[in-house]
Amino acid sequence: MKKLLIGLMAMLTLPMAIAADFKEGTHYDVIKQTATAKPEVIEFFSYYCPHCFKFEPVAESIKKLPTRRRSVQKEPRKLYWRPNG
Repeated sequence: MKKLLIGLMAMLTLPMAIAADFKEGTHYDVIKQTATAKPEVIEFFSYYCPHCFKFEPVAESIKKLPTRRRSVQKEPRKLYWRPNG
């Protein structure tokens, strides 16, 4: 009975979850950027980050693609896993 009541209460909140219609200039601004002749892929990573370490095989597969279409750069950053640090 308790689960049924919780389920019904959750269903009552569904109509409130409708997304609002955002309008350009009011809720957000479009940034105009100039396109580069050759797309650039810049990988920001940290030697201390386990997520960056797991992403490395994906980054290596991107590097193996033909290079005339894009350039790949790696930028190490000093990221530490400390709160407020």
